[in-house]
Amino acid sequence: MNSEMNKTKILLLIILFLLVTNIAAIITGIISSSDRKKAEDARETAAGTRINFFAGQLGLSEGQKSDFMRFNRTFNRDARQITSGIEDLRFRMIDEMASPEPDRQILDSICTEIGIRHTLLKKETVDYYLNLKSICNEGQKEQLHGLFREMSDPDGDLNRFGRGRGQGMKNGMGGRRGPYRMREQQITNE
Repeated sequence: MNSEMNKTKILLLIILFLLVTNIAAIITGIISSSDRKKAEDARETAAGTRINFFAGQLGLSEGQKSDFMRFNRTFNRDARQITSGIEDLRFRMIDEMASPEPDRQILDSICTEIGIRHTLLKKETVDYYLNLKSICNEGQKEQLHGLFREMSDPDGDLNRFGRGRGQGMKNGMGGRRGPYRMREQQITNE
């Protein structure tokens, strides 16, 4: 009788464990699905904001806006894939650096691949700009040039549309903008 009672307790514990595990799996699936939906909605909102921003700033006609929406979709898809690949490579690089004996050849290879993907991302950005420029009239082209220059300014109001999350080239680092900006300030102060 006592062993029968132990078997019943064990079966009840197993059933309880399985029930809790299944509930946890279901909740995780629901949360994960909700997170994916939120991320997708955020991307669509960002794309819509970008389209509305450029359409408003440049005074795009409905036809121009339709063309812009088409190549904006392509740019977003391609840029997202490239960015995701760069992120994966960064994690691989961090994991390799954290290994007991990091392999310099692997790290160099990852760095090279990140550089290649950054180049691809810049080319996508060039295509994006040129596509938008191709549907603009002369006045809109001048405005577009000014908008992109403003978005490239790390301290500019429009930077949030440029390099993402307002993280532009800060603190005089990188490229022409950092040191150039510092030299520009020196000249102004002289």
